[in-house]
Amino acid sequence: SRRDLAAGLAGPPGPDVEALSAEAAERSAELEALGVRGRRRLLRRLLAAEEPPSVSDGVRLALLAVRPECQLDALRDLGQETADRQLRAWSGAVRRSLGAQRPSVLGLLGMAAWQTGDGALQVVCLEQIDLVDPAVPLAAVLDWLNAEVVPPSAWPELRGAVLGALTDLFRAAGPPASRRRR
Repeated sequence: SRRDLAAGLAGPPGPDVEALSAEAAERSAELEALGVRGRRRLLRRLLAAEEPPSVSDGVRLALLAVRPECQLDALRDLGQETADRQLRAWSGAVRRSLGAQRPSVLGLLGMAAWQTGDGALQVVCLEQIDLVDPAVPLAAVLDWLNAEVVPPSAWPELRGAVLGALTDLFRAAGPPASRRRR
């Protein structure tokens, strides 16, 4: 049911938040040390996994999801042959995502759901994004796909235009602010 889907996307339960915050702080430092290329390689590895992500890998995915280059890489890799693995990965990440990570993770999960043909999950992801940050760029993409009833088979023809539009949006927004807001 939609209620069950929404409950599954609600994020970590209250008692887990403190431990996940500590894990996120550790993983964030680790990801910074990897640099851009290392983060992109890690993302590819995590998205290619056949098993659901561990807690640490789910946190890594959630942290990677907020990075524009990683969102673009995930969408570039998304296709009917990779959608099930991405669905599994982003489902694990959404249960470990906190605060500002959630909209991007929900957006990527919604895109994977659309590509697998799971329209109910796609719509619930969009509804959840609307609750936390309706301005996230992937919300507009999901909304358009839903409103126009675009079939997953159209993705190869749409991918370039969607990636181009998202790239332009990310470029216009500028780099994320540093922790010190500089």
